[in-house]
Amino acid sequence: MKEKDLYSYSYHFLLNSTLQPKTDDPIKNAIARAHRDVLTGRFHLSDYCNFQKNNHPKDILERIIKETKLKNTKDEPIGSMELIDYLYNNFKPIEFGAIQKLVNMTLKYIYLISLDSYSTSLSEYFIDIKKYDCPLDSKILSKLEKTHTPWTRIKKDEYIKVQNEIKEHLKDKNKDYDINLLFDLLYY
Repeated sequence: MKEKDLYSYSYHFLLNSTLQPKTDDPIKNAIARAHRDVLTGRFHLSDYCNFQKNNHPKDILERIIKETKLKNTKDEPIGSMELIDYLYNNFKPIEFGAIQKLVNMTLKYIYLISLDSYSTSLSEYFIDIKKYDCPLDSKILSKLEKTHTPWTRIKKDEYIKVQNEIKEHLKDKNKDYDINLLFDLLYY
């Protein structure tokens, strides 16, 4: 499958099927979808699910994305790890696995929404797929050769090792797909 076809398929399959937008705000929609995906692990993510403050990590993530337009102060793209580190460090004891999935699924959905040729609402955002990690969940982890801790209990050091394993897997399989987020689009 060619890269262009993969993007088109992913966009139409994931966003035009069962994931109809709730609002006209693409960032809010992406975060709502990502939050829903995190809740699939709710039985193992009590800190994330029981977070009672007014500013839940998903609300802070929305504010950061909208304020920065996904650029840092040097006008470089913001990637997964920068957002994950910020949220995880500011919302302990919320589980690292929940934060990585919230961030990575949000970035995935923002990217897919940006592919819609009819949508100009994300044109001011600096979307750089090369800076986005693959969202980890049980399906993705099962596609890897090594056995890993379940995504709901994963810690940062193992997360980085898994992302490196994904990068190596993509290099071994096909030089054209060297972007970690594509592992999710190819194998999910």
